[in-house]
Amino acid sequence: MNDNQILEDQFELYEACILSGQVSNDDVPVLLSMNPKFEKWYRRRAQDRAANRRVSVVNTPQLISPRDSKTKRQE
Repeated sequence: MNDNQILEDQFELYEACILSGQVSNDDVPVLLSMNPKFEKWYRRRAQDRAANRRVSVVNTPQLISPRDSKTKRQE
């Protein structure tokens, strides 16, 4: 293991640093290329985050406007 290798118990810490902008956009590809295990883990997590966003948007309940509520009460 080289000095730049990210240990598995630090993956979430590095992920948080990347997502919060504490690691510059220019440094992220370098960091990932130097740490293949972290890169694989990080990309899987990114896919999960993207999937969760799509799911949460799809599962968002439709809001009823106040006008719709009045119409339904009058019927």
